[in-house]
Amino acid sequence: MKRHAPVTARPGPRRATVARFAPVRPARRLMPWLVALGVLAAGALAKAGRAAEAVPYFERAVAAGVESPVVWNSLGFARLESGNNPGAIDALHRSLRVKPGQPDIVAMLQKLEGRR
Repeated sequence: MKRHAPVTARPGPRRATVARFAPVRPARRLMPWLVALGVLAAGALAKAGRAAEAVPYFERAVAAGVESPVVWNSLGFARLESGNNPGAIDALHRSLRVKPGQPDIVAMLQKLEGRR
């Protein structure tokens, strides 16, 4: 793992303030294990019947750049159980963009879109 030199203040009033803060990096580059841990926690919450609490964890994972059909499907079903049908439909469509030809997801989308 690449280590960064500590950030030190440079001379001058403006530079001293700016130099104290290291640049923020996306979570997927900085700590992929943290994103994976969030997905595991979300899965556990969803299985325990706490889908509404699982949704933010799945959303953070996809915001961090996770392009997994499993995560998109899980987000879709968690949103569905939370009562967010439009959000569920969107997540399931994104899952099909990542991995086309998932017959269960296609059937679920047809059922959900028929309810609109």
